[in-house]
Amino acid sequence: MIILDTCVLTDQQHNSPIWELLYALRQSGTERIALPEMVLVELLAQRERTYEEALRKAHDSYAQLWKMQFGESDGAEHWPAVELVDWHVNDWRALYERTFEILPLTLEAAREGLWREARRRRPAKESGKEGSRDAAIWATVLEAAQQEASKAVSFVTRNSKDFGPNETLHPELAAEVADAGVTVEYLSDLKKVVGRFAERHPVAHDDARLRARISEPSTVGWLHRFVVDDVTSGPFEARIIDLGDEASFPSWVDFEQWLGSPVVEILGWSDAADYVAAGVSRLATTLKVLATGFARRIVLETEELVAFTVDVRVMFGKDSLTVLSFSDFHSIEDDDEPAVAAAARRASTVIQQAAYD
Repeated sequence: MIILDTCVLTDQQHNSPIWELLYALRQSGTERIALPEMVLVELLAQRERTYEEALRKAHDSYAQLWKMQFGESDGAEHWPAVELVDWHVNDWRALYERTFEILPLTLEAAREGLWREARRRRPAKESGKEGSRDAAIWATVLEAAQQEASKAVSFVTRNSKDFGPNETLHPELAAEVADAGVTVEYLSDLKKVVGRFAERHPVAHDDARLRARISEPSTVGWLHRFVVDDVTSGPFEARIIDLGDEASFPSWVDFEQWLGSPVVEILGWSDAADYVAAGVSRLATTLKVLATGFARRIVLETEELVAFTVDVRVMFGKDSLTVLSFSDFHSIEDDDEPAVAAAARRASTVIQQAAYD
């Protein structure tokens, strides 16, 4: 089992390849990848504070800029159009919980943390009222090690001041490990630890295995369900399509819901990688997904033939597909217009035939 401390994940951005590597390792079933619940609480609190501070600075800067304007622009006072703090934190929570097993904070570990802080016992601070959370994390590590006494537990942290320098536990903590009859390997470099068990390799765009997985009918079928159930489960944005003599895409507007089932296709893919853990390969790539169909406009309540694209980051399992992330709705790029027009004609025909049947 690999247990991570807060400090080794604080600087990791949401688009870092480390998340996919850790997820592939967890999915391999050969190594448990875990976070103490106290670490999860600390990480989410840090993400919340960082985002709130960045948002506050953005609002303050924009307020100064707004005062300098001679006239007003519609909707400009609502800038910046970014996620609310709660949404941002929930996105991080979903990423952590998908990637890691969460080790519950037991009542015993919580009590141990408070007791060590009061008694100033490591890893709590030797002076002042600090360290109960570090102590609770350490207690959780020992609990996990005792539950798997026949196996070594790797504890990864850069907090050398409280746990020990040079990847060597403080004597008091090392004695606790020995008394418990367990093995706790104390490490500081997350990439090196993960590299023991899993590797990431780039994959060529025309890789035969990748093409085969993308072209499987089940892949498009799964993406269709994902678009309907998740991407467009509520109001969404799309480009209206006019299929006149020459297809055009006049406006990008808000829609309430699909009318009938949309047609979903894959326009392309990029940034492919192969994650190998325990000898098992898992391909990942970003799919450019096109959705086309009839939808109802929110304001005018009219029916329109529409399309949008969305980038979906996926990882292929043996018999499964997992969405790692997906983008906002994208309009139609010039290079994609012929393909989108053709897809719209197919969608129009398919949907009309379904209505007739």
